[in-house]
Amino acid sequence: MKLTPRENISLKQANAHQKKLGVPEIFDCGFLRLSDWTSSRSFGSFWHIYWNSAAGASVIFGDRKYVFKSNTVYLIPAHTLFSTLLTRPLWHFYIDFSIGGEFERVKKGIYEFPADYLKEILPRFIKTETPEHRVRMIPDLIWHFLARLPEDVFEKPEKKKIDSRIERAIKIMENNVGSINTVADVSSKVGLSPTSFYQLFKKATNKNPNHFLTHLRIGQAEFLLVNTNASIDEIASSVGFADRYHFSKRFKQFENMTPVQYRNKMKKEPDL
Repeated sequence: MKLTPRENISLKQANAHQKKLGVPEIFDCGFLRLSDWTSSRSFGSFWHIYWNSAAGASVIFGDRKYVFKSNTVYLIPAHTLFSTLLTRPLWHFYIDFSIGGEFERVKKGIYEFPADYLKEILPRFIKTETPEHRVRMIPDLIWHFLARLPEDVFEKPEKKKIDSRIERAIKIMENNVGSINTVADVSSKVGLSPTSFYQLFKKATNKNPNHFLTHLRIGQAEFLLVNTNASIDEIASSVGFADRYHFSKRFKQFENMTPVQYRNKMKKEPDL
C-alpha cells in the first residue's frame, strides 16, 4: 500500500479540532459472564461497544438482525433504538460511554469492525490488578473504533435531533440514578409537565420514563454486583431503591433471579 500523501498533512490548531470532535466520557465498562441479555427495547444517550467471546447473542435494529460473531466488535451510537437476544451464556465485553461534538451527527445503526485490536488489549485488561490501569486502556479502545467510522455515516449538521428537553432528561437520569425519587422530579428540571414529559419521552424512546429509569437502576446494580464487594443493602441504596426488599423484587422481575444469585453466577474467571 502506497503511504505517500498527495500533499503535506498538517493538523494546525489541534485543540479546536478536539473540541469539535468531543471527548469520550466512560460510564461503565466490564468483562463478565452473560446469562441474560434479552430486552425488547434499548435506548439511551450512551454509546456502546460490544464484543462476545462466542456466538449466541444478537441485536435487532430496524428490520435487520445482527448475529454477533467472536471476530467482530459492534459499535452502537447513542439514541439508537434496538432490541437484544441471548440464547446461551457467554463472556461479554462492553463499554458504555458518551461523546458529543461531531459524533452527535452519526447515523443511528449497528457498526461492525474487526476484533483483532480488542483481542490484543483484552488479555492485559483481564490480568491487570488495578482499576486505574484498566481505565487507562479504555479511551484508546474507544478512539480505535470511532476513528474507523466512514465519513458517509455522519449526518449533515442541520439534521434535526431528538427533542433537547428529552435528551437532557435522559442525561439527568443516567447521571443521577441513585438520587432521583420520581420521574416528576426530572420533568420539572427540564421544564415540562408530567403529562407532556411522558408523551414526549414515549415518542422519542418508545419507552415510558418510569421503566427507563428502572432499567438504568438495574443496569447500574448489575455492574456493582459483579465489580464490587458492596452489600446488597448498599447497592440497593446507591441505585435509588428504598430498601433491599424492593430492590430484590424489581431485580428479579428484570433478570429472573435475585441479586445474590446474579452475583454468584457472574463472578467467575473468564476462560479465553
